[in-house]
Amino acid sequence: MTYPTMHPVLHDVLEDIFAQLPIQDLLSVALASHLCHRVSLIHLYRKILHIQLFGWNKKAHVPSIKCLATLASPGSSPQAVRHFAARGLPWVQESTMTMFSQAIINMTGLVSLELEMGSPPEALLFTESQCASPSFLPNLRAASLYDYSTAGRLVARRPVEYLRIRTMIDAGTFPDFMTALRLDTVVLKCLQVWVAVPNVASAAIIVDRVTREVPSLTSLGITFTFPSPRWTARLSVIPIPSIRDPD
Repeated sequence: MTYPTMHPVLHDVLEDIFAQLPIQDLLSVALASHLCHRVSLIHLYRKILHIQLFGWNKKAHVPSIKCLATLASPGSSPQAVRHFAARGLPWVQESTMTMFSQAIINMTGLVSLELEMGSPPEALLFTESQCASPSFLPNLRAASLYDYSTAGRLVARRPVEYLRIRTMIDAGTFPDFMTALRLDTVVLKCLQVWVAVPNVASAAIIVDRVTREVPSLTSLGITFTFPSPRWTARLSVIPIPSIRDPD
């Protein structure tokens, strides 16, 4: 479909007017014409605080697909998105996953990202080459992901200050997690993780390592799970500098 060219002055006037409208009025104005639709979409995505796609069931919802198609298309709308969340199984269809990947690429203004999709889709979305691109999610500040290796690729070289890993990390693989973070490139201020440890001594070692190797942290939340007795303890350290040695 070919849209008529918008005169720059008209575009600026519509931008100023639509910026003052609430979401419900923007939805109505978007139906007026192609020009109004294009401008109103920009402000709609700016005003929506958090876009959530899909659910936990395996069948993608039609509204989610339509929203995803808009975000996967070039234009100002995906660039206006600041907070994005996706849960469930959007990758059951290859075409949907392709749209999802393109939508992530298009949302260059994204500040926070929350995914509850599991390891396979995250690995497809955040490949090594994709994350190495400086134009890929350059403004990301907060991320909640499932897999720690994916998180490591995404956090490196980006101004991510808040990171939450949803999967349980084993004490034996915790050093791999620290390595994946590429600590020389991160500016993390808040970290939340779940760790399975054999005993309290191992938990203490992990806390000590994190506080020493991630000096930028000001808040740390670790949920430890112990095998025997069967109980879980949550450790919160705020602020971090108070428990580190003066050196």
